[in-house]
Amino acid sequence: MQLLHNIFKNVISGELLASLPEGEVERCDVDINSRSMVLDVQFKAYVTAGIRARIGSEIKAALKLNKITLNITFKDTELTADIFKDLTEELRTKNPMVNGFLNDAVYNLNGNELTVELFGGGLKLIKDSGFEKQFAELCRNLFGIAISLKFTGKPESDEYIPPAPAPAPAPTF
Repeated sequence: MQLLHNIFKNVISGELLASLPEGEVERCDVDINSRSMVLDVQFKAYVTAGIRARIGSEIKAALKLNKITLNITFKDTELTADIFKDLTEELRTKNPMVNGFLNDAVYNLNGNELTVELFGGGLKLIKDSGFEKQFAELCRNLFGIAISLKFTGKPESDEYIPPAPAPAPAPTF
């Protein structure tokens, strides 16, 4: 297998390449007529959604492609709360109905069950929006594992109410 760093060292910015873990290119198909590319890369450590998007954008722009399909997977990556938060952020851009309800959520993985503790309510909207299915599909595509979601915490409120700001100090005279 070829490494992403070697193949695209003159295409992806040096700053971005330096921030990436080792990634093996498993497939790189280019269709010259449609100016499109399908690129499958397996990384040895997690790469955030924002960085994944930047990789695709930089390759697309540098090679003047009309379309790039970037399929990224992660091998032997230890799943953490920060990764689940990042995946949630990625899905919130595609599914704005859940925006706000997952703020400050706490994630706990036990086996293949991910417990999400809600603090802003919205469980009905989260379930109705298809978020659970999208999250499970994203985990399957990126990590090759089946994750089921379980929600706890404050599911009853469908309206997110942010915490009240601290009161202003009393004036002194």
